[in-house]
Amino acid sequence: MSGENAIENLARGGLPSASKMTRIFHCPASFRLNQGELPQPSSEVAAEGTLLHKVCEFAAYPTDEEAQEERQKIEATLTPEQMSAVEFALEKLAEIQKRFKEKYGNYDFDAERRLELQTLDGKLLMSGKGDYIGYGGSRAFIIDYKFGRGYVEPAERNMQLAAMAALVWREYDVEAVDVYIIQPRAESAERRITAAVYGLDDLKTATQAIKEACFAALYADNPQQSVGYWCKFCESKYRCAAAQKVMDDESALVAKGFEITPDNVREVFEKAKFVGKMCVDIIKRCGEVVSENPDLETGLYFAPNSPIRSIPDTLGALRVVEEKLGRELTDDELCRLVQFKIGELEKFFTAEMKAANPDAKITKKALAEAFEKALKERGLIEYSAKAPSLKVKE
Repeated sequence: MSGENAIENLARGGLPSASKMTRIFHCPASFRLNQGELPQPSSEVAAEGTLLHKVCEFAAYPTDEEAQEERQKIEATLTPEQMSAVEFALEKLAEIQKRFKEKYGNYDFDAERRLELQTLDGKLLMSGKGDYIGYGGSRAFIIDYKFGRGYVEPAERNMQLAAMAALVWREYDVEAVDVYIIQPRAESAERRITAAVYGLDDLKTATQAIKEACFAALYADNPQQSVGYWCKFCESKYRCAAAQKVMDDESALVAKGFEITPDNVREVFEKAKFVGKMCVDIIKRCGEVVSENPDLETGLYFAPNSPIRSIPDTLGALRVVEEKLGRELTDDELCRLVQFKIGELEKFFTAEMKAANPDAKITKKALAEAFEKALKERGLIEYSAKAPSLKVKE
């Protein structure tokens, strides 16, 4: 959660928002996971988007001297490319305003106003902020500016816009809502402005679906968890078991489907080793940062690991096994166990004891604990500390 998102989260009272509705609709469980994320510094991309949105907001009030002064200050800091993106957005807004006025007459508007959705008993479920909302008579329209360059769901299937349409319907008591996404930097021209219309039936259906998703996100004992393209934008995907499994499966599938031949096997192997080492080094550096900042809340912690067990006297340990089993080990068993790890010897011991006493009601765990105790009593087991592991706080 960026610093800017943290402020927004406070503004909406920690409730679901229209901007996250795609993910909440498909995966209500993600809302609670996201609530546990630590605020992160705002990215340059997010900061730029906020700046360009501000220019468009101030432009909506041409007779407000203070707003125009602030607009000029910001515009003075923009690059030609950024200014071009803003101008494109405002040109498209003007075209929409003109068409709406010609068709439905004069209208009022709100810019950057937060709206809320409640249940019949007054529970607040969700809120959303429209970049520009025009309303008059029984009709309204919503503008959503997107100044990023990546793919954005078009207006006709954009859940954020569906949520905003539901909010506008409830707030302004209209019978239809036109929704628009203006994305000046979209790669393809047809994506730079997309539109859809929500009639009365559409608004009722959308509102009901959004209410159910938000109610599940806030109050369900076990909200639905599902994985899809929306996980890409989820702040909690790296501590979500369902998303991790899908990513692991995809990784295994990529590795399985990766064409490795005698001609390229060495190159692929060396690249894989390099990537693996890089990941190990990155995790090591993360651990160093957490260690260097013990008083700061990073969302990570060092979890202690069980100590490593070892047996310095192999023959002594084998004699303990013979005593406990009540027989000598065979030559084959001695050859197998003379170079052993303690876990292997423990496994052999418990299996033999279970086989020798099939009717005894004793668990493998109890046998393993008894075996370890016997080794300890003879001074035949040593423990060496194992470094703690860096973990994500739940």
